[in-house]
Order: sequence, then structure tokens, then C-alpha cells
Amino acid sequence: MKPQLQLGHWYLVHDGDGHASIRAYMDGGWYPRDPWPQHVVCEMGRTQHPDNIHIPDDVQASELDRALIEHHYPAASTHPSIAHGIYCMAMRLCLANDKEWDWEKPDANPQDHINYLVIACSVLKSTVGENGVVRDWSDVLATSGPPLAIFQPRKWPTEVILGALQLGDAA
Repeated sequence: MKPQLQLGHWYLVHDGDGHASIRAYMDGGWYPRDPWPQHVVCEMGRTQHPDNIHIPDDVQASELDRALIEHHYPAASTHPSIAHGIYCMAMRLCLANDKEWDWEKPDANPQDHINYLVIACSVLKSTVGENGVVRDWSDVLATSGPPLAIFQPRKWPTEVILGALQLGDAA
């Protein structure tokens, strides 16, 4: 089954030129409209949901993964938490699309693994710029207050959703 877009839901989109953003799919298309996305990566949710992708806390990036991350987001070389966050986001995006993350398994496509690492780097660039900084959680709360919610990658629906558009029709 093709992925489906549901009105009023949030999606991680990518323009193909290294820019990623989280956009709402509304009646009439994407909001904000410009630039029009070239690729829809996955649905993103801000609430607890059974389709949210969860991974273990103790996942570790390989040397090759870290090198690729640092190539696409050089600030990751200054703090291991940045590289770990990018790695975890990439893994969750890959799993949300029902792809094999472990590129050493026989049915895995290494290019998928690489693509999701690059997309996760572009999410961080689009969100905080080229020079991400690791801040203590108490500092975040003191300066910005508690976040309303944090977007999480979500699996595509496996059943037909009434009123939804198949991805090929809308993206």
C-alpha cells in the first residue's frame, strides 16, 4: 500500500537540495506552500501514538556513520550528543518507512541508510542552523519554558484512511 496524506497532519518533507522541514498538509496543499516539497519522508506526530517510532536509548553509531554525519553536519564533531541525536533521528525515519536500518543485513539497501542520515542532518540544519549547540535541559526550560511537544517520526498507516490521498497523488 502507498503512503497516504491526511488533511491536518504534519509531515517531514525534503526539497531535494538539502532543506528539510515539518509541514502541515491542509486542504489545498502544503502549509507553508513554498518551497513546494519534492519528497515526503514520513508523518510526524506530537502526541503519544502506537505508530510513533521508538528506539532503544543505547544505540551506537558506527565510525562510518559518524564520519558521514560529520561530513554533512560538521558541528557534530564537536559534541557526541549532536551526532547521536542525528543518528537516532535517521534510524527512526528509516524505520518509519519500513526500511531495514542495519546495512549489514542481506535485505538492507545501504543507500537508504545513507539517505536517512543525510536527511536527519538537513533537519538539524533547517531547525538550528549549521552550528548546533548542546544545552542543558534546565537551561532550555529556563530560557524557553517547557516545549509544547516534540515531533516524532510515525509509521505510515497500513489501512486505507477515508479522505486521505495516496502519496503519489499529492507530493
